[in-house]
Amino acid sequence: DLHAVLWLENFLQKWQKTLVVVSHSRSFLNSVATDIIQFQDKQLKVFKGNYDTYEKTRMDLLTMQQKAHDA
Repeated sequence: DLHAVLWLENFLQKWQKTLVVVSHSRSFLNSVATDIIQFQDKQLKVFKGNYDTYEKTRMDLLTMQQKAHDA
């Protein structure tokens, strides 16, 4: 229900506490996420920003790692 999703987005944008959200909707994550936590290889990495910022930062880190490996 689109009305319910819009209400939830609005509500969570004002939420002042920590909340773990799992979603497949990029636009929903972009509108409500302030930090993204990645769990990989038994480690947590925290990225500031919404999902698009996380994705760009992660790709930049992978590119730097590949360049360092190639060197």
